[in-house]
Amino acid sequence: MKIKAGICSFDEAEWFISNGANELYFGLSDLPSHVDNLGENLCIGNRHDFENSIKFAHSHGCGLFVAVNDINVNVFGIDKALKKMQLLTECGIDGFIVASPEFILRYPKNAINPEWHLSCLAMCLNRPALSFYRSLGVKRFAVYQSLFPEEAISMFKDSGMESEVFLQADEICVNYDGLCQGCGGLFGNKKFCQLPFSMPGSSRKFHCIRPGLRADAHSFYVFAHNADWLKLVRKSDFSHRKQVFNFAKELLALVRESKDEEAFLSMSKQIFLDIRRLHD
Repeated sequence: MKIKAGICSFDEAEWFISNGANELYFGLSDLPSHVDNLGENLCIGNRHDFENSIKFAHSHGCGLFVAVNDINVNVFGIDKALKKMQLLTECGIDGFIVASPEFILRYPKNAINPEWHLSCLAMCLNRPALSFYRSLGVKRFAVYQSLFPEEAISMFKDSGMESEVFLQADEICVNYDGLCQGCGGLFGNKKFCQLPFSMPGSSRKFHCIRPGLRADAHSFYVFAHNADWLKLVRKSDFSHRKQVFNFAKELLALVRESKDEEAFLSMSKQIFLDIRRLHD
């Protein structure tokens, strides 16, 4: 299992690459993604610096991908987005993370062909949907975070596509939904969701139950043996993401060292506790 880290600047890219990241992804302010905070999107000074950064990454065997997974084509304009994407491929970007097949279908055939990754925002939840995206040329898809490992693996096993999963222990809410403003994910709050909800016809208020450490460890262990990539979020401050990156490397090492899941649960407990403390 390889690690794909989210970045917000080229300085961060250099740190992650130097510390063993296999792949990086980021957002750009003029190519809307699900993270719309300007501080969490990369700012390109000029093409020369951008191309040099790409060369540095490639010289270390690290790929770079741009998230283009939240464009409202009626507001932003897909033609405008496609022109920008073509320019990025000319600069050496490896590919794009998309949620809509529209980008793949309308991408100019005479342009440099990028690698396509399917965002979890596409909510690809069954094997026929996965086969459809594969027929379009999608190489990899991100597992929708609400799926349990057993559900997801049965869908992507032997699918002919690469798979990537988020480090669920680093997500904020049991719903694993980065679009929910209640969990504060878009604002760097990093606290567990406290928004109450009620059942129809009842005045009682409820809260989501936070998953236990065993659930976090189980998901990680099973996915580590079945998925190809571990994806780390980019919607938190750099110091947080550096710590999570190091924890992720430790966890993958423990998966390789442990003889079975129970051994991994015992060996990894402190790391999952430390990850949880980052949100408190």
